[in-house]
Amino acid sequence: MAFALIGAYGIAPAYGCEAPGSSVKLPTIAELEQRGAKVGAIEIKVEDIFDPTKPGEDATLYRWANDLHMLTRDDAVRSQLLFKESEPVSQQKIAETERLLRGRRYLYDAWIEPTCYDAAAQTVDLRVRVRDVWSLNPGFTFNRKGGANRVGFELEDQDFFGRGEFVSASVGRNVDRDTLLLVYEDPQILGTWWRGRVAYANNSDGGAGEFAVGQPFYSLDTRWSAGLGLAAGDRINSRYQLGQVLDAFAETTDRFEVYGGRSQGLRDGWARRWLAGVRYEDSRFSETRRRTRRAPSAGPQARLPLGGRGMDRGRFRYVAQPGPVGAHGGPPVWPFYARGTRLSCTGLGLRPNGCDCQSQGGTGKRIGAAQSLFFTGSCVAAWRVTD
Repeated sequence: MAFALIGAYGIAPAYGCEAPGSSVKLPTIAELEQRGAKVGAIEIKVEDIFDPTKPGEDATLYRWANDLHMLTRDDAVRSQLLFKESEPVSQQKIAETERLLRGRRYLYDAWIEPTCYDAAAQTVDLRVRVRDVWSLNPGFTFNRKGGANRVGFELEDQDFFGRGEFVSASVGRNVDRDTLLLVYEDPQILGTWWRGRVAYANNSDGGAGEFAVGQPFYSLDTRWSAGLGLAAGDRINSRYQLGQVLDAFAETTDRFEVYGGRSQGLRDGWARRWLAGVRYEDSRFSETRRRTRRAPSAGPQARLPLGGRGMDRGRFRYVAQPGPVGAHGGPPVWPFYARGTRLSCTGLGLRPNGCDCQSQGGTGKRIGAAQSLFFTGSCVAAWRVTD
């Protein structure tokens, strides 16, 4: 009798899960947030590059590509989620996580959707579904200009072993030098939001190295950012006249940069950020015996250090949508606003003294179901002190 009354009065079941052939309709993310639901289990599902069940993607070549490609690991996707289990459901965090995942170069698309809802416990299980792209890219370059050939070969993997890391190796030869370049980038070191980059170049006329590590403002609610960068290298620069080497000089460069930023997070739909940093660069020039006909007219020694202090202020407005954004439908209007101002000055007795100020901004609007219109602009002003 109790079950009959429940059916007669149409009382909604206390627990429902998505299943093939099921008529259970789960609440939307916005409705779950209004009900105060909390995140339950989080399922990660990584899909192949091609879907054999779709017409046009069931060819043998596409199946081979799926078999050869190493799928992105679940933990590489899970570490990028802006929400955790047992946290209250936030439509803003879920929509921003989708945008963040879609911005990864090794993912084609991303969706986050509820799969099970327990009304009694007020918990909802979520599925994070992403689709991979082919990440192993070879490249070959050849051109001829001024009677000299330029050749190069590069092999890069944008999703190294499914970990979301970038690895690149390239070799090349041009009229000035032979090069070997190795690059490694990790957008999330040990599953954190710290990112790093290491690069090494071994050239026929010298070499170079670069190291950078930092935590960016990875979300609108991120409260701080910090990082540093180191670089050093040397090479021989040649000057040409009518296709012939006029003279050459050696250049040695050292560079150091450190920065930090603070923010109060997302407040009333806006994120205001302040950044400051210092950059120092030292370049030294000297004569070289490499096919030199005369000494460089600029002088054998030039010291060009640079110290600076920068400050950024950015405002971002995020408008959460009840559906996926981009090529997946959604409301016809998607406003986006960004404003920023940067001020940098040289000082500490360096020459030349002065300041640069740069402001930029942009806005956008959705037009129809699959088109967007964006406007951007910038303004640069410079002030110099001369003797």
